[in-house]
Amino acid sequence: IMQNDRPSVTAIRTASACVVATYPDGRLSAEGKPAYIYKNHTGRLMIQHFVAAYTSQYPHNNSLTYINPADRKELLRNRAPGFLKHFPARKNMIEEEAEHQIQDNGVEQVVVIGGGIDPLALVKSRQFPHVSFIEFDHPATQAFKLSVVNSPEFQKDFGTKPPNLQFVADDLNNLTVVQVLKNAGYDPRKKTFFLLEGVLPFVPIEASKKTLSDLYENSVPGSVVIMGAMNRAHGDHALGREQHHNQFIQGTEPILWRAKPIELWKEISETGWGMAGIETFASLQRDFRDEAWMKTVQGEGTEFYMKLEHPVRPNAETVARPVPIPSLAS
Repeated sequence: IMQNDRPSVTAIRTASACVVATYPDGRLSAEGKPAYIYKNHTGRLMIQHFVAAYTSQYPHNNSLTYINPADRKELLRNRAPGFLKHFPARKNMIEEEAEHQIQDNGVEQVVVIGGGIDPLALVKSRQFPHVSFIEFDHPATQAFKLSVVNSPEFQKDFGTKPPNLQFVADDLNNLTVVQVLKNAGYDPRKKTFFLLEGVLPFVPIEASKKTLSDLYENSVPGSVVIMGAMNRAHGDHALGREQHHNQFIQGTEPILWRAKPIELWKEISETGWGMAGIETFASLQRDFRDEAWMKTVQGEGTEFYMKLEHPVRPNAETVARPVPIPSLAS
């Protein structure tokens, strides 16, 4: 459920974490400054442009960006210690997977659905000019993002939008994702990397499944999906029965469904995709371990990420397989 008159608050907060989160062990960069967990320096600079524009256009919502030290201190000490480190950790995983798919799997097309103000497509389209990139998002969020990308300040630092990157806007609830992508030049005959990082839990479960099914039917063997989901904590209602709100980030868009990995896999197996791996917050901490955050989420629902491959079709044994499913890093 998105606001039609403003960019996604969840997208702003997620990206903002990447420009403030440093390693919990206090490690320093080569310049002697705090080392950021998010490894993509160019991406971090792009996010700073987006956050600056947001705080200028929506000054009453500045606390949503984590940039204000007092707001960040309140979040980290009293509400969710270590919470911000999760976002850059997942960004690193996704960027590594995107590069792997392009360099080693022969992916010719990258489709980012619900990109928010994430810089992945902007950065990677420059790095891989032979690959087509399409970013699909809600109209209000994308209008804000493009207003920054097309601004003189942004273009002074990063240049104009690469010709191999297209932006398209629509509402996922309209169930027209594939048609909108085709209108933007998406070629279902090309091997594709689809990214649905943090979008599906904010879309009704049936619409989420319909999107995945349509992507499967309109892609070729070797195509890959990375999708994020919210784990169902003990005591939560079953998949899709109740609207949930993020307990750590009040004010963001409501989470519409949660599921344990094995529950979600049973649903996704109906779409045709095959399971290739899973990442949890713990497995994302390959470069660090934040005990404060692990203690915070113990026993509670948190995010996980599934890697799906085409055309592997699940069988009964695969569907019944208990978690943990192999990590993407394995």
